[in-house]
Formats: sequence, C-alpha cells, structure tokens
Amino acid sequence: MKAVGIISIIYGTLGILYGLASLIMVSFTVNFLGFMPEYDAYMQGFDMEAYMWAIQGMMKIIMPLMIVVGGIYLWGGIVAVKKLAAVFHLRLAAILNIAWYCLYIYMFVTRVMPSLDSFFYGYGFSEMMNMVMIVALVFGGIFYCGYPIFLLIWLKKERNY
Repeated sequence: MKAVGIISIIYGTLGILYGLASLIMVSFTVNFLGFMPEYDAYMQGFDMEAYMWAIQGMMKIIMPLMIVVGGIYLWGGIVAVKKLAAVFHLRLAAILNIAWYCLYIYMFVTRVMPSLDSFFYGYGFSEMMNMVMIVALVFGGIFYCGYPIFLLIWLKKERNY
C-alpha cells in the first residue's frame, strides 16, 4: 500500500499543478488575440475568438475539478503512506478522475469541436478531423485513466486496508 500511496501523492501533486497551470494559462488566452497576426486567406471563415472563448470556458469549469481530484489523490496517498485506511479516499479519487475525463470529453466534443468545424470545413476535411480528435480523446482516456482503473482493481483485491 505504501507504493500506491507514493504514486498517488505524485499523481495528485501533478494533477493539482496541471489544474493550476491550466487555469493561469487559460486566463490569458483571450488577451493574446490582440497580438496575433491578421488572418491569412486560409484562416477566413475561422472564428479564432470563438475558439479561444470555447477553450477558456471549458477549462474554467473542468480545471478546478482537476484540482479537487488531485487533492483527494494527494490526501489518499498521504494516508496510505502512513498505513491508515486509505481505500475510501483512493477509490473516490479514482472514480472522480474517470468521471472528470468523461466530462472533459463531453465538453470538448460539445464546445471546442464545433468552434473548429468552421476552420476545417473550408478545407473539406471537417469530418476526418473530427474523427481524428475523437480517436485522440479515446487514446488519451486510455492513458489518462490507466492509473485510476489500476487503482480500482488493486484496491478491490486489497483487503487489509
């Protein structure tokens, strides 16, 4: 249980840092629109401002949740390292982590992908790029949810804690 606790501390700390860094960075994204060069011919029809607002709106909702999930991982890891009953905290963090990624996928598909359609549609491969993004989200989920799934399976077998 100590090794899982250490991994959870690292995972939780990275989740908190990822959430905080994303919130800081996304708060400046719309401000950078003024520094971007004028649209070239290939950018006509693409609303960069709508895209940036879609990203910013999505991140302001899901990143605070990532900070909470990271905090639960961190707390559960600390409790596990101290050899206390950490199963509840780690299970909760793993379940919330998987739920967070499902929310991320939902928000990306419903908010960000529609704002990108106007860009890719001009080239005639909007459907193909949507499929590429969905495949990337699925593979991202495999890697992103790997530890939470492992943790749920491992905790089911762990009877001493």
